[in-house]
Amino acid sequence: MTTDLNQNESEFPVCGGWCEGPIDGMRRQNLVRLEEVNLSTGTADDLAGETSSSPKQTRKAKKQRVSVLEDELSNLTSEDADEAAKRSTLENIFELAKMSSTADNSFFKDFYEINGIQQLLTFLKSGDDKNNNLKDPTCVSTVASLTYLCIMRGATAKQVADAFVENDGVQILLEANAIFVLNDNKEGNEGDSIEQQLQKEENRYKASSDIWHALGMIFCKAGKEMDNEKHISSIDSILSSMDKLGDITNTYNQKVKEEKEEEQNRKNSNISSVDNNDGRYSSHSGSNNSNDDNSSVMFYSSNPLRIAINTNATKALHNVYRALNYLTDHVKLTRNEIDDKQLFARCHAASRTKPRTVVTWETMTKSSTKIIPSFYRDDATIYLNTKTFFVTCFRNSLFETSKDYEEIIPLCVETIKRNSSDASSNSRAQNRRHDVFDLMMAACTTVLENDSDSTIIEKSGILSAIEMTLLADGTVQSSSKEKARELLKVIVSLM
Repeated sequence: MTTDLNQNESEFPVCGGWCEGPIDGMRRQNLVRLEEVNLSTGTADDLAGETSSSPKQTRKAKKQRVSVLEDELSNLTSEDADEAAKRSTLENIFELAKMSSTADNSFFKDFYEINGIQQLLTFLKSGDDKNNNLKDPTCVSTVASLTYLCIMRGATAKQVADAFVENDGVQILLEANAIFVLNDNKEGNEGDSIEQQLQKEENRYKASSDIWHALGMIFCKAGKEMDNEKHISSIDSILSSMDKLGDITNTYNQKVKEEKEEEQNRKNSNISSVDNNDGRYSSHSGSNNSNDDNSSVMFYSSNPLRIAINTNATKALHNVYRALNYLTDHVKLTRNEIDDKQLFARCHAASRTKPRTVVTWETMTKSSTKIIPSFYRDDATIYLNTKTFFVTCFRNSLFETSKDYEEIIPLCVETIKRNSSDASSNSRAQNRRHDVFDLMMAACTTVLENDSDSTIIEKSGILSAIEMTLLADGTVQSSSKEKARELLKVIVSLM
């Protein structure tokens, strides 16, 4: 399967060789030696071949470069090194990786040759109760991001991924993710202010995002090398993370909507309101309660820390779904495992909001209540990954029962409707569109032939979606319209 998942590497700047010229802010402690080695090996033009060096000079430069990097990596796992120095070394090596170019690859080759990945994993596993690297979001984020770069930019990507798997890297990062996201007991000080608590929460979700960013690349390159136990533990962690991150981001978005609705209600009815669930107080002027110094941080729509938490939790959810899609082609699940894990329902739920109840005050004593049903998130990345996952499951023949197909009918209908009005002309997007039609045809056939309720298809809205496709113009190509006609014929023949 070719997975179209829009990996973004723009956050990592590059320069020629290990680095071209001095590195601002990096001339401290151990990095000075790395920088000196780089400058002694020539400029970016030299490395690009515009100035030739003798083989002897090249070998000498490489030997010197590797020796220094090896010394610095050894500091990470040394029992004698100061913890602060270890973290400084890790950050400096990561900075070098960010500034190393894909074209030259010398840093990544050197890093692989001296077992850099193995030493990073040893570093994460080291420490005691006081200095536990695996519980430090910053350390884990840096190791995960460095691993990602070694795979994305390095010529030794497959070897790095294999080494990562062989040295229990998958289990180590899954354990860290459980600490940051899945476990209810969070690390922190009892005396922390609300702002400090929120900052730590943001750091945890940032670490989770980086973990899944790296694991996605590991699954892509070395998924076949993982045994069934690693596959199953990865799937379990993915689903649990989806559940948790989906709830977190849904809650944030719901709170923002509630705050806006409450503000509008106050303007309309001039009524003071209080939210008993999270202790947010506000007057009819919209100002914060002057008796609560922390009241401002309780607001979801305006507090920068809460916004940052949601941003990182959303990125983590994106990367979890990408990781799942990279893994899907490699993992082998039995029917019982699919049912026990509720695989399809949980993956589908991650792409949707939760139903919510809205109370609107019409007067001081009269209110009305309405239930807003679940709908697909306004998040193109999650939606794309949801489609990719279910199409892959269909291609791999994981759908077997009417219940399986019933789960994905709403997604197919929504996709066909969206594509009828806003369809990409990209060839991959066209192929995905056709795959969704094929999936819907299989769903209609299975459900109508085996389900006692023949109105499931009629109530799904698929007939309206087909009509929208047939009447559409612009980027909706004739091949998509032909697929719509085929689907209509299947439905009519079975009803």
